[in-house]
Amino acid sequence: MGEKNFRSRLVGGALYLTLFFSAGAWAQTSEDEFQQGMDAASAGHYDQAVAHFLRAKQTGSKRPALDYNLGVAYFKLGRYELARGAFMRLTDELGFEQLAYFNLGLVANQAKDEKAAVAWFQRAYADGNDESIKSLSAQALQRLGAKPRKTPPASKPWTGFVATLLSHDSNVTLVNDDLVGATSESDNAFEVLATVDHWLRGASNDGLQLSLSADAQMYAHNSQYDFSLLQGGVSRHGRLRDWRTRFGLGWDEIYFDGLPYQRIVNAEADGRRSLAADRELRLRYRLSHIKATDKQYDYLDGWRQQWRAGVWARSGERRYKAYYQLEVNNRHDYTSVLGKFTSFSPIRHTLQWTVALPLASTWSARLDARYRYSVYGDANDLASGGQKTRKDSQYRLGGYLICAFAKDWEFEAGYSYTNNDSNIHQTTLDNYSYRRSLLTAGVNWYF
Repeated sequence: MGEKNFRSRLVGGALYLTLFFSAGAWAQTSEDEFQQGMDAASAGHYDQAVAHFLRAKQTGSKRPALDYNLGVAYFKLGRYELARGAFMRLTDELGFEQLAYFNLGLVANQAKDEKAAVAWFQRAYADGNDESIKSLSAQALQRLGAKPRKTPPASKPWTGFVATLLSHDSNVTLVNDDLVGATSESDNAFEVLATVDHWLRGASNDGLQLSLSADAQMYAHNSQYDFSLLQGGVSRHGRLRDWRTRFGLGWDEIYFDGLPYQRIVNAEADGRRSLAADRELRLRYRLSHIKATDKQYDYLDGWRQQWRAGVWARSGERRYKAYYQLEVNNRHDYTSVLGKFTSFSPIRHTLQWTVALPLASTWSARLDARYRYSVYGDANDLASGGQKTRKDSQYRLGGYLICAFAKDWEFEAGYSYTNNDSNIHQTTLDNYSYRRSLLTAGVNWYF
């Protein structure tokens, strides 16, 4: 079949997908500009559709369906580079990735970049569960003389980010101010965090990834609390029926005040499964072996297990994440030279909720809420006499503002408040209750 018929059949497939996703977008939006853009596109007036879609963007709309339909309108007008940009923005959007890959293949084909077209169609064929898109992608590959493969080509080999952060901590020492004679100490800190991921083979659908990161936090006055961390790990990504899976091994080296503190070896397994186009179930299990690299902290040696179940969801332009986590610790615990025992082996129940909200074209907000309840394995010997099993109830609330002020750059500022209420807080020696406020501001760069 000739090139002309090949292109017309692919465009026909794109039109079918456009109408399918348009119906969902129509039902979820009340923005007049977006609706008028949809009306114009349905009537074939793609120049008018582009104008309406762009005005919808200018008023702060960030919904994925807007970028998708804007890309289709650009494609129909022959403005392929602009169409490519719109579809590229969808490659990280849950429920739109496979559709974006297919349409990027259409764009590359129109640009006569056969190599790129094959790569995008291969990804659309392998990385997704929509059978209609898989079928269209297979037809496109066959007409380009390529065989559909279940394993997609590798994505961008190196990715990562660098974050710098200034903070003001109201209670560095985590002291209970309610105790007579106890006073919390505040301090300012500077932190730098860098992380990089590299695909050793394949991509997220079937690949092996190396991850490296480093974190350093330095206080202005309380240098004994200076913290640094080196991390490395390898993870195997794949699919198991409707699940995206990842199995990983990691190694953490932790330092305080520049001195060795702990070494943690982690084994982790997690899975993600789409429940609908706008929500996803996420499960995770992590097993950690913890070893003190400074003998004075060997009471923290032992094992930690974490089970987590959560949901990621989208409602219009808002994103939600919620999870429950059960943590079980089995540590050596601590016995002083006087024979007094202190447990460091808690069972913890954690609930966390996060919502991300668009505010304007470059501004967004994030709100966090977390509750954690801990019960320690054995009763502590109290300095004041007697024994008591430690039980802590902690909540943390946070709010953050983010401004994407340039491509791959963003500014972030926030505030969080933590209140830890323990049933052991009688004296400065038996004290686990505290309150803490943290102000932060920093710049992030993604690559």
